[in-house]
Order: sequence, then C-alpha cells, then structure tokens
Amino acid sequence: MKSCAAGFTEWLLFHIWKRNDNTSCTCPYVLLPETVIYRLGKPFFWYYTDSNGQILRRAKSKVSHKYILEEFQGETNDLLAYYLGFSSLNKSKANSATIEFFTQTSLIDFIHNRDKCNTGILQRWVEPKSNQSSLIKVQWSQQFCLIERRTNKYKLDDPKVDFYEKLVTYEGMEHNSVIEPVTAPWIIAEIQKICVHVAAHVTAVTGGNVTVTRMVLFFKQDKQDKLWLMYCSALKVMDLSVSEFDQPVEFQELEVTVPKHIVLKKLPLDTKGFEVRKNRTLCVGCNYLTRDSMMYEIPLNTVVDFFEKGKTLPSQGVSARDSSRDSENKNDQVPKVLIRLNKSVTNNKYEEMKKDPTWDHLQIKVCQDCFLHFTQVYSLPKTKTFKINITEQSHIQNPEPSMKKNISERNLPCNVKILPPIRPKIKTSEKFEKHEKPSLIKAVSTKNFDKSYVKAPKSINITRTSDKEPDRGFEKQMASASKIAIPIYTKLHSKRNIMMSNVNTTISRMNVDLNNPGDFIQDTLALLKNTITKLET
Repeated sequence: MKSCAAGFTEWLLFHIWKRNDNTSCTCPYVLLPETVIYRLGKPFFWYYTDSNGQILRRAKSKVSHKYILEEFQGETNDLLAYYLGFSSLNKSKANSATIEFFTQTSLIDFIHNRDKCNTGILQRWVEPKSNQSSLIKVQWSQQFCLIERRTNKYKLDDPKVDFYEKLVTYEGMEHNSVIEPVTAPWIIAEIQKICVHVAAHVTAVTGGNVTVTRMVLFFKQDKQDKLWLMYCSALKVMDLSVSEFDQPVEFQELEVTVPKHIVLKKLPLDTKGFEVRKNRTLCVGCNYLTRDSMMYEIPLNTVVDFFEKGKTLPSQGVSARDSSRDSENKNDQVPKVLIRLNKSVTNNKYEEMKKDPTWDHLQIKVCQDCFLHFTQVYSLPKTKTFKINITEQSHIQNPEPSMKKNISERNLPCNVKILPPIRPKIKTSEKFEKHEKPSLIKAVSTKNFDKSYVKAPKSINITRTSDKEPDRGFEKQMASASKIAIPIYTKLHSKRNIMMSNVNTTISRMNVDLNNPGDFIQDTLALLKNTITKLET
C-alpha cells in the first residue's frame, strides 16, 4: 500500500469491490461515482456503483482515455470532473496533492495534451446539494467518529468570482471556506453506518487477517441527499501477517493545493492582524494555536497514562508562552501537558495527584491531531459504577426485623416481606359530639357490615337522696330504669361483639399491627370502649 491518498484510495476501493463469500455482494451502502485510478500517468482501474448498489470495476480493455471522454462528456453540467494528482518523486511531499477541476474543454486538453502525475485519481463531479461547493470530512476509528463539513463562501453561479475561488474547500485558503458542524442526525447515522460496513467488509474479504483501525474519508452530499464517497486521505490497518505493524503509524494531514499556474486571491491588505489569531486556542498537547471548533474534550487521566507508558507526540510547537522548558530538569517526571496547565506542579505534587480519585473526572481540550494520537494507542476507560448507591437502596427497601416479624406472622406472600405494611385510607362515619346526648347511636360503617342504628332513651334520670338512709323511691327508679336499660344493653353488647369481630377482620385484612394501630382503628376502639363503659355503669 502506497503511503499517499491515491494508494489508500486504491487499496480501499479494491477491498470494498471484492465480494463477500457469505453474501456474494460487495460492500453495502457505499455510493461511488465514476472513479479512475492512474498509475504512471495512465488509467489503470475504473470503479463505480451501478443502479443496484453494487460496486463494479470495468474491464481492462475499457479503461482508456477514449472511454473516459465518452463517459464523462455525457453530462450536461459545466463541471465534469476533478483530478487529484500525487508526485512520488519527492519523499518529503509524499502526502501532498494537487487538485484540478475540468470543464468540457479543459478535460479534453488534460486527456490528450497534459502530462499526468505518477499516481492520481480522476473522478466525476458530483453536484452539491446547495449552490455552494461543500465537502464532508470523516475521521473514523473503532472508538470515535469525527465529522465536519467545509463549505465554500461563494456560489457556483457567481460570475464575479474566479473559477477556483468558488470550488475549493479543503484545498484552498482558509478564508475561502467555512467549517460547519454536521448536526443532521440522519447524516451522522448514515456516515457511521457506511464506515462500520466498510471496516467489516474489509475484515470479511481478507479472512479476518486485516482490520481497519482508522481511516479518513471524504463524502459529498448531492441534491437527492445521497452521500457519495470521494477518496480516502489516510488509512491505518492491522495486518496479522505483518509483524512490523506493532509500532503506531503517525498520521499526517493530506495537503491538497491548486496548480501553480492558478493564483488564488490573498487576504485584503486592510485586514487586521489579530483576525488571524481570532477564535484560536493554544493546545496543551502540541502547543499549537488551533480553532476553537477543532478542540475536543478528553479525560486528563487518558493523557497522563499516554505519557506514563513512554509514548510521545510526533512533534510539538515551540512558543514564547511555553516557559516549561526552564523546569524540565527539575520536574522531569511531570508530563508537559500538566506543566502547561499548571506551572506549579512538581514531582511530589504529581505523585499526590495520581492518587486523587477526582483525577478521573477532569476534562481538558486538545486539538484534533493530539486527540487522534492519544486515542490510537490508548482505549478510553469504562465508566465506573458506585456500589454505595446500591447499598443505600438495599437499606431503604429492606424493612426492620420487627416489621418482618409482624408481616411473617400473618402468612403474607414472600414478595410482600420486603415492603412495609400498607395502611389504606378508610372513610369513617360522622363523629359524635361529646357535649350532646344523641338519640341515635350510629355504628361505624365498613366494607364488611352495613349501617345500623340502636335506639336509646331520650333521658334517664337517676337520683339518690342519701348514701346512709335507703330510699324506697330510689329502688323503684332503679327497677324501672333496669327494665329499659337491660334490653338496650343486651342489644348494644351483641352489636359490640359483632363490631369487634368485624373490626378485627378488617384489621387483619389491612395488614395493620394491633400493637401499633392506626388513627382510625384507635378512634374506633376508643369510641366503642367509652360507649360500653357508660352503658355498663
């Protein structure tokens, strides 16, 4: 595999074109426009997606400039294709490319007259969804997926803007385009699905020997909301047959520029110098100024463990702000990231901080390159669960031993033994007023018996003249009163027995402890006892 975007794209297209033995299909969900791979300045492979969603490759006999012109010139658009050329002569520029956009006339000139690069990609132009050139960049790995969109500021049909000024996105200057976040949920889900299926398909067609661990892909959204795969700028795989892959691969950002004869407009002369550093943040990992939108949060313990394992970043910027170089000899055990965050951290404080449990909850922001490098050799830790919450909940749910005893004595189901006794609210009848003597004694109404009334005499006057001298009139009054009171007492006594039995039954059904009755039961029993006591006396 060649270490350039053309080599990565060629390798990836070859593997997603191969058919899976289990499904007899190519990689699903991948839409690929007419893509021609150039080798040694000549067309070598031609891939595309047919109407059935299958990735096909043309025969060698049809991969020529003649068929390329016939296929590409069939479009009615002003823009037909673009060419991404790589020069492998200079090793220092192995990861740099030149992009060219072709119209009807310029494509013919490129095919017949122009010299081509050693390796390159010629791809059909895909009309963007809006009237502005746009490209989606996806950085995928098994741990995360970063998605961003860069859109050109100018409209495609603006005649006042130069040809390349309104087409470049990642290839042009920063002031020509704007980075926008991808917020549509369906786009995020679709891109993640495509990346997962690409990685799974590569593993399947290689018999499990090759696993894609990281890749950087570029997509374009057309007017029908279809996502087309453009090219792959970086790729990292784990090949079991190669033992040298144990060392991590340093990812380098692909530098795409326009041809030298194309001159893009510079920033106006009246532009203030501070605007270049506007919305920039100094990354604590590499010490470079980075856009705020390109900063990502990462746990601090992840970064510390990265340096604890003896890993280092590929390169770090040197800035006048970085005064940590003076204390490198004194605090050689402290990572530079912590020194940039807090210059007062020493070796002793660093050892104490590692023992602090709050270390796991700290978050810092680093640039995109540092985030990718930190996560490619270290997997994020799993979230920890706190057992103290479970213990507290068990104390709340489990009742006291006395409560368990009261419940078990009533032979309740087993699943009720973990809950406290339930005391439902029962509507009571009207209460008696103490200062009045009612003519009707109204019994308490429950679900188990109906309302009943017992008639009482309006008044019973019992008087006694003297305790020493018996009074015959008093005995007559007692005899006459007993004739009235005894039948009433008999009826009340029988009613009292019925009511007590019904109350006991109700108490047992309500699962109420008699040693600790509720307000309703307590009031009812007190009322009955007072009534019976008055009648007995």
